Amino acid sequence: MWLLFFDRSERRATAYFTSRAETGMVAQTAYTYVPFVIVTGIVLTAVADELVLLHPLGHDGHADGWTAGLVCGAAATYLVGNALFRRATGGRWSVPHLAGAAVSVALVVAHPYVTPLALSWGSDAVLLGVFAGDVLAARRAP
Repeated sequence: MWLLFFDRSERRATAYFTSRAETGMVAQTAYTYVPFVIVTGIVLTAVADELVLLHPLGHDGHADGWTAGLVCGAAATYLVGNALFRRATGGRWSVPHLAGAAVSVALVVAHPYVTPLALSWGSDAVLLGVFAGDVLAARRAP
């Protein structure tokens, strides 16, 4: 999560702010409203991690719907928040972030077949994939 925000988003935001005449409005949106979504994703991730640590194999050998929704929804919330931050700071909608959020939400349907730990690994793999996709997209950009 740290890499997704500080490696790409924060640098672009700084460059965008220095080029704008109305920095107050941009900063208000990017640093007042959007961080609520990002921080919510981080807090939900911490709660989901606690549940996974307490019951890595679930109660019946698979994840319940609540845990699956929390694990996958936390990553999706964070990715949407990060995409909103990028958009608020002059960037385009990040396709890797939005696709990653959609994949995270789609992972919930696997909960009857996998453990909470496997869902957590899947969610982490989505975040890693989004970071890799973001790096590749940045390299292709002119």
